[in-house]
Amino acid sequence: MTSPADRYGFDALDLAVLHERHSTKWRSYPPDVLPAWVAEMDFGTAAPVAAAIEAAVERGDLGYAVDLVAPDLTEAFCGFASRHWSWEVDPAQVYLLRDTMRGIELWIETFTAPGDGVVVTTPVYYPFLHAIAELGRRMVAVPVLPSTAGWELDLDGLASAFSAGHRMLLLCNPHNPVGRVYPEATLRAVAELAERYDVRVVSDEIHAPLTFSPATFVPFATLGEDVARRTLTLHSASKSFNLAGLGAAVAVIGNPEDAKAFAAISYRHRGPAGILGIEASVAAYRFGDPWLAALVTHLQTVRDHLRTQLTERLPEIAWAPHEGTYLAWLDCRALRLPSPQQTFLDRGRVAFNDGSAFGPGGDGFVRLNFGTSRPLVTEMVTRMQTALALR
Repeated sequence: MTSPADRYGFDALDLAVLHERHSTKWRSYPPDVLPAWVAEMDFGTAAPVAAAIEAAVERGDLGYAVDLVAPDLTEAFCGFASRHWSWEVDPAQVYLLRDTMRGIELWIETFTAPGDGVVVTTPVYYPFLHAIAELGRRMVAVPVLPSTAGWELDLDGLASAFSAGHRMLLLCNPHNPVGRVYPEATLRAVAELAERYDVRVVSDEIHAPLTFSPATFVPFATLGEDVARRTLTLHSASKSFNLAGLGAAVAVIGNPEDAKAFAAISYRHRGPAGILGIEASVAAYRFGDPWLAALVTHLQTVRDHLRTQLTERLPEIAWAPHEGTYLAWLDCRALRLPSPQQTFLDRGRVAFNDGSAFGPGGDGFVRLNFGTSRPLVTEMVTRMQTALALR
C-alpha cells in the first residue's frame, strides 16, 4: 500500500533543490545551515492549488483584488469549515484580509486604546507581541502551564487579567509554538470568563487543519451565540497548503457592529489581499482535501519520528505532548546553555527559532519546524548532537 509520503513525495526532498528557493527560510542563513525555523514547510502545495496559480498567470490575472470581500473565497472557506469542523459559517460574516496578522493588528487598533493591556497566553507566536508593542498597548502575559497532557491555559491567570480590566484576549489555537489543540472544555471555560468580564476575543486558528488524531479542533466561535458575537476568528490556507507568501486570509466577524467598524477602515490601511493568494486559497479549500489528509498523516509520522530521535539520541531535551502544527517546542533547559538556539546554529549549523522571542516562558526553549522529510529531521538531530559534542 502506497504511503502518503510516497504518493506525494513528502519524504523525497532534495536539499540542494531546497537551497535554490528564494523564500526567507532558505535565504536568511548561509548555505551550510539547515533551516528549521520560520513556519514554512519544505513541500510544494496541492496539485489543484498549483494549477489554479498557473491558470491565473496564464490569463494574466495579476491585478488588484476586489475590495473587502472575495465571494469565491468566502464560499470555498464556508464549505471547508462545514466539512472539517461542522461549523456553518454565515457567508455575510466573512471578510477578506491580506493575512491573519493584519486582522489582529486592526482589532487591537480599533477596539483598544493606547496604553490598554492586551492579554496573551505566552509563549506565543511572536508577531502578537510585536503588534501589541508597536501599537502602543501593553502586553499582559498569562503563561501556559505544563501538565501530563501537554501545555494548559492558566484559567485562574486569565480570570485575574480580565478582572483587572484588560478587555482583549489574543487566543492561538492550535497553539503556536507549544503545539496544543485545546479541548472543548478548556475553550468553554475561556468563553465563560470572556462573557463574565466582557472580553473581546481574537482567535487565530490558522493551524486548525493541521490537527493530529486523536485531538479534535473546535472553532471558538461555535461555542455559543454570545461567544460568536465577541469573537473575531482568523483563518488562512497559508500554513496548511504552504502559501505564506501569496497573501490572502479571511476574518469571520461575530456581529454586525464590528463588521461595520471593519468596513469603515480604508482599503489601503486594511491592506489588500493578492489575486494569486485568493485563487490559490479557493482551490485549496475546494479541492485540496485529499492532499491535506495525506499531509497531516505524514506530519504526524514525522512528529513521531522526531520524538523517537530525540528520545534515543538527545534524552536531555524534553518535548511535551504535541497535538497540532508542524512546530515542535523543545525544552532545552537541562542542557544549561546560555542560548540553545545560538549553540545549535554556531556549532551544529542548524537554525531554529529562539524560544525567548515568544515571550515569558520561552527562555531555554527552541522552536523546530518539522514540516519536512524524515531524512531531514534525522539530519537536524545529528547536527544538534554535533553541536552538543563541541561544547
